[in-house]
Amino acid sequence: MKQRCWSELPPELIHAISAKTTDIADYIRLRAVCKPWRSATIPSTFTQQLIPWLMLPYNPESSSRSFFSLSSHKTFSFNLPQLRGKLTYGSPHGWLVMVDKAFDVALFNPISGCFIQLPAITRFPDFSTFHFDRHGDEFVYRRRAGVSGKVNYDMIWHILFCCVFTSSSSPRGADGDYLVTITSCLSPRFLCYRSVDKAWTLVDSTLTCGVDSLTRYNDKMFLVGIDGNTVVCDVYPQLRAEIVSSLRVPRDFHCCYFGTVGAKLLLVLMTDSMKKLVGDEGKKKEKINIFELDLDDEQLKKKKKKKRMRWVKVEDTGDWTLVLTENNYQFSASAARRGALGYRGDYVSFRAVRREVDEKHVKMEVLQMEEEGCRVLPCDWVTEMEALGPAWFAPALV
Repeated sequence: MKQRCWSELPPELIHAISAKTTDIADYIRLRAVCKPWRSATIPSTFTQQLIPWLMLPYNPESSSRSFFSLSSHKTFSFNLPQLRGKLTYGSPHGWLVMVDKAFDVALFNPISGCFIQLPAITRFPDFSTFHFDRHGDEFVYRRRAGVSGKVNYDMIWHILFCCVFTSSSSPRGADGDYLVTITSCLSPRFLCYRSVDKAWTLVDSTLTCGVDSLTRYNDKMFLVGIDGNTVVCDVYPQLRAEIVSSLRVPRDFHCCYFGTVGAKLLLVLMTDSMKKLVGDEGKKKEKINIFELDLDDEQLKKKKKKKRMRWVKVEDTGDWTLVLTENNYQFSASAARRGALGYRGDYVSFRAVRREVDEKHVKMEVLQMEEEGCRVLPCDWVTEMEALGPAWFAPALV
């Protein structure tokens, strides 16, 4: 009997294997075997089931960045000259957002190598306790109390939250439809840059407080203020925001996560009353409420009224487990096939924690918190106390 070559395996089998792969490193190796295997795998399909990496604390003056994979528990290090001298933010759609002290901004995909230079930021909203002023090629800050000084990386990291959102119906490269936002919990206004723009736009969210969380869903942005009010902002043709009273969330929420499962937009809430820390290990017993955006189309058709959006509680996430990630007050949600992380519950939460080793060094730990308990993942990363980060990042091939 003639022995078959690996390249002659049925494409359906290779596609089925790739559909169960959750780590991008394994997926790249699978596609690199031969042309038939590469043809049988579709990067855009794999991107929908990606499990986040944790970008470990780093020195912004260095070109090195390291990432911890939640699925393989391995650390990957990259030497990326584009990142030298840059503050680096992760995002849920494959991009790293790079910002320097002059607030020049660029996007970089470390997996595909795609690089997009954005226009420089020339103005910022006023914040609750200070504001930025541009002087030549650099920014200075001025506090309400009269204190001023040059902007540094640490200040940017703790005040601003940068993120990139892409459209699922367009390419993810430089020619695709992408949206970059810069928000802060200290201001109701935020900066926005769309792929069709020539400059940044300062958007008034209509909130009376800072922004807690935001996401893009179809051609709209959804923002939750720290007071629980929810804003819906049109992306095209003009950026226009308004508070939607029917989408208000409870006032006592501790944090909220936006995420998508298939074509559904989900909002995950944890309130202070649900949160309980146990002992010095940071173990956490919590109850999480999951809601789905409902446009109530059937009722609207009968009454012939304008769409009324609302949150409807989700009792079962079906074949998916929600993957919740948290660090530096940044929260996001993604979805993995149930059992992909060795856990079959409705959700699993990962928290990045810095623990002091000595006066100059900290150790990085990742806490995996489930409905039944908590465990520490073997991250084994020690770095200098002044290092920035960490940040969550979902790698993507395209």
